[in-house]
Amino acid sequence: MSFSFVFIAIYNSLGIIYFDLNEKKKALELYEKCKNILEKVLNSDHPDLATIYSNLGNLYFDLNEKKKALELYEKCKNIFEKVLNSDHPDLAKIYNNLGILYDNLNEKKKALELYEKCKNIFEKVLNSDHPDLAKIYNNLGNLYYNNIFEKVLNSDHPYLAAIYNNLGNLYKDLNEKKNALKFYEKCKNILEKVLNSDHPDLAKIYNNLGNLYYNLNEKKKALELYEKCKNILEKVLNSDHPDLAKIYNNLGSLYDNLNEEKKALELYEKCRSLSEKNLNSDYPHSSIIFNKSNKKKKNLELMNNAECMVSLMSFH
Repeated sequence: MSFSFVFIAIYNSLGIIYFDLNEKKKALELYEKCKNILEKVLNSDHPDLATIYSNLGNLYFDLNEKKKALELYEKCKNIFEKVLNSDHPDLAKIYNNLGILYDNLNEKKKALELYEKCKNIFEKVLNSDHPDLAKIYNNLGNLYYNNIFEKVLNSDHPYLAAIYNNLGNLYKDLNEKKNALKFYEKCKNILEKVLNSDHPDLAKIYNNLGNLYYNLNEKKKALELYEKCKNILEKVLNSDHPDLAKIYNNLGSLYDNLNEEKKALELYEKCRSLSEKNLNSDYPHSSIIFNKSNKKKKNLELMNNAECMVSLMSFH
């Protein structure tokens, strides 16, 4: 090992110790020495450089020198994005640190973008009860709760639509259906303004709203929304796509509740056909659909037989 790397190890270890002792100025001095050596002996995209940039960024942030912290975090992020897998936890951490910094600098749009990137990685690589997930949910929740984007974005900005949809999902999971409905409707109104009429994201919000209206027993509204969703998906997706099976199942269930047996049967059959072609977890359970479909067939046979008996009795 060269003397340079010996000094790097010493400066870094001492920096960590002083940081833990809350002697931040001494820690800063040692981290800076470590950084200066690393910048001379390593390639500009070496991961160890990213680590020291992150450590220094944390220190400058704690010392309220946010511009210096921002410069260092950005350097760290640029290296990690170059050398790490896109779902690496270290990337999530630097996205979170940058998000916090931009949040503090009142650059809320940038903060949201970075928090979302962090959340997406953590949801992919961590257990659902991991503390780091709780932290990023809290960071995002604070942004959403303060409704900051309603102040800084145009009323039809796509970011607002995404926020309203996420809030709708949250309230739905909390079984607060009226609040969920309010945010889903806000999301829909924006998307209908800014997207093409056959955009898949419109289909998603129509389906979300349809589910909610169905649960609120407003079946005519649910039907209208499910039909809109179906029409888009049939236009933009392959004919065997799993999302088609799902909307056919939703519509079948709704027509079933409206006692429109023939329409329900037709949709259940379409769903069953897709499920049997593509037996995987993305499709509604094929055995359930099979049973629904067969039940509808039997009911229709009974209805037809009854009609036949009525006509015979009338004839005589």
